[in-house]
Order: sequence, then structure tokens, then C-alpha cells
Amino acid sequence: MQSSFQNNYFVKKTIYEHLSEVYNYKFLPESIVKLQTCKLKLEEQLDIFNTAKSKLSGIYLKKINQSISKNPDFIAFTSNNNCEHKIKSLYAPLTSVDVERSFSHYKNLLTDRRHNLTNANIEKLIVIELNSFLSSL
Repeated sequence: MQSSFQNNYFVKKTIYEHLSEVYNYKFLPESIVKLQTCKLKLEEQLDIFNTAKSKLSGIYLKKINQSISKNPDFIAFTSNNNCEHKIKSLYAPLTSVDVERSFSHYKNLLTDRRHNLTNANIEKLIVIELNSFLSSL
């Protein structure tokens, strides 16, 4: 039996089906937020990615498989079982969030008003900015 809300607002069954489908994929934003967390090991990131991928089906699974197949470096990187490679890539990020964060920090340092900074002063400011960022975690 449908509720009055469904009867009033979901006259077309397809709208209700689409909303149900969206609800079924609520794990995707949760997975993305987890992947954006700092200091995750590569293994943890891959677990999050593979768990999310295992919940996909149909066209969505096909789409992610197409994206992965277009990125052979991802496959090579994640399937490399060399011990030295594993040690070097222990905390390698799968997302570009950390890079984007660093650009945001640099943007705060390199404003239009600061056009006479020396390289040494820029390095010192970056260290200060990074330390304040790390202490806020």
C-alpha cells in the first residue's frame, strides 16, 4: 500500500523508481568522503573503492569499468606486488584531493599583494602554512 505522499507526488511510477535508484546509491557520496580523508593507506583506499564498486550494477558498473580500462596506470599501479613498490606507495593517494588542498594553501600565500617574495621566504611560509594545517587535523 502506497502512502498518501507517494500517491500525491509520484503519479508517474518512473519518478518513484528513479528516486529509489538514487537512494540505492547513497553509499557513493559516503565512499567519496572516506577517500578524501587524509593519511589513508593505499590498501584502505582500494578497499573503499572496491567495496563501492562491488555495490554497483548495470550501466553504473559498466561506466566505472570503462573508466578504469582507460587508465592502464591505475591497473598497473594497484596490481604491482613488488615489495619495494608497496613500501614506496604505502600512502599514495588515489584521489587528487591532497593536491587540490595544497593549491588552496599556496593560493593563500601567493596573493597579488605578495609579489616581492624570495624563494627562501616562500619556503618558510609554506612550512608555516603546512604546520598550521597539520595541527588542525
